[in-house]
Amino acid sequence: MDSKTKEELLKAASKSSDYPFLLECAISFIHEGDYMISIDLLNRIDETKGYLFEKNYYIALCYKGQNKLDEAIKFCGVALRANPDYLHLYPLTASLCFQNNMIEEGDKLMKILKEKDHFFFQHVAGIVVHYKKNN
Repeated sequence: MDSKTKEELLKAASKSSDYPFLLECAISFIHEGDYMISIDLLNRIDETKGYLFEKNYYIALCYKGQNKLDEAIKFCGVALRANPDYLHLYPLTASLCFQNNMIEEGDKLMKILKEKDHFFFQHVAGIVVHYKKNN
């Protein structure tokens, strides 16, 4: 996205209170690596309107992108509690825990994932364990 498009999108988002539009804009800025802008937009979304999972999931991705693991883990936890059936979040959160030397917590998350969906667990376990071994 060029700078003019970013500027126009940010201007439109700053005037908007439409949560789906704000979420879409925040995701666009995440793709551009503009994590602080994304977090600012996401923080304008009211969690009581059914956006608890999305808001916290994308904030977690922003903090992950900034290598702020404690914050990323915190927001992943909120997102997981909001939508415990979103299986893709378990290996992401576990890998963040392993990178942050929170081995026991990461193992617990992978155990939960294995109980929820053994087949999916088998596909991601090798990737996640890589983060465990590198710490």
